[in-house]
Amino acid sequence: MSHGQPRILFVSLSDDIGSERIVCEMGRLGAACAVMSRAGAVAALSSRVSRHHRLPSRGGLWGAALGVGRGLAVLTREWRPDALVPLDDMAAGALRDLATAPRTPSDVRRLLQTSLGDPGHYRTACSRARLIESAAGLGLRTPAQRPARDAAEAEAAAAALGFPLMVKREGTCGGSGVAVARDRAELAAAFRAADRRARAKRILRRLAGFRPDRDDPPITLQAHVAGELAVHTVACARGRVLDGVGFAAELCHPPVTGSSTLLRPLAHPEMEAAAGRLVAALGLSGFASFDFIVSADGAAHLIEMNARPVGSGHLGRRFGHDLYGAWLAGLSGRPAPAAPAAPAAAPPPRAVALFPKEVARDPASRHAAASDVLHDVPWDEPAIVEAYRARVLLLKPDAGPLLARLIGPAREPGAARSRPALFPGEVASSPNPPGW
Repeated sequence: MSHGQPRILFVSLSDDIGSERIVCEMGRLGAACAVMSRAGAVAALSSRVSRHHRLPSRGGLWGAALGVGRGLAVLTREWRPDALVPLDDMAAGALRDLATAPRTPSDVRRLLQTSLGDPGHYRTACSRARLIESAAGLGLRTPAQRPARDAAEAEAAAAALGFPLMVKREGTCGGSGVAVARDRAELAAAFRAADRRARAKRILRRLAGFRPDRDDPPITLQAHVAGELAVHTVACARGRVLDGVGFAAELCHPPVTGSSTLLRPLAHPEMEAAAGRLVAALGLSGFASFDFIVSADGAAHLIEMNARPVGSGHLGRRFGHDLYGAWLAGLSGRPAPAAPAAPAAAPPPRAVALFPKEVARDPASRHAAASDVLHDVPWDEPAIVEAYRARVLLLKPDAGPLLARLIGPAREPGAARSRPALFPGEVASSPNPPGW
């Protein structure tokens, strides 16, 4: 590193809920943070952000994506980041495209490849279908799957795999590109919707000037595995896991296909081993999160990977895993710090309610206010808290009473705020839980 503190550039395109938490945590750990995003992105509201490079507003998401290459050239020259971190799946794909594009300046390409890992495996890292094929080739436990280019192939896949089926469209996240088909009628409807959106996306990519999608089928049918959703998220460098933490998703929104809103810590050796083998096989650097279904017999079936950090990675410090501290130490060549242990007066919570997802799932959620559940509000980032209050109230006006109970009345600009205690014995006005 050429600076006294590591300089991390975060790239946000779709402004995923929770993606800002890695920015907040890296800043708390001493990193200088810059964000490249459209105006209004929540990640750019963090008080830890020292520079915000605004992407074009015209042209929506695709117009912003086209501005990433130019922005990287400017920031690599002027701000000199030590590493890049994509905050959503579209950013993860766009950065990998740029890392292998002939037009990308050599200094930007070096930064991208150092930050993301082996470019020979980018295609697999960003493909649902290819990731499962790669995992199966390693002998990992995965569900059976079939590609579906048209309705006839979808019917043939269903005959081979049986119902229920998961219909998965490439290049999507957060459950938006996944549907459950329980019979032929549901399969036909789900496939038509996925195919229509896949075709529209390919047209938009061409109009926006992106390289055309490769010849991989945009839709995959995957056998349904009964069980509980779980995730294992890792920090890694050059194919080696630096630290990782696992969680089981007790609640998702929407159910089955949506993103998690209530998590509990889960130490699962099979998940940990599978993640380590894939990180090594793909030569990953940066962050990745692996989704599993844990069946009733305890077996972990890998179903997806996110080639980016997820909004729960910072929670590792609550449960003995400091992913971001380990990654920052790796950048500077220092030994990884030990994650702080929870003090005796404040034992680790039974579960964690993700803010604002759990309130948005249920405006009367009993979990968000439970005494043994950590409601994961970024108390020292008031601008982020208020931005999410506004988002939730726009969609769920009846969430006002619960939000007022959990985070207090709307904050006036510049006003300070203390927060309620999270656990017995914790001081209510402290900006962070004891020992953090």
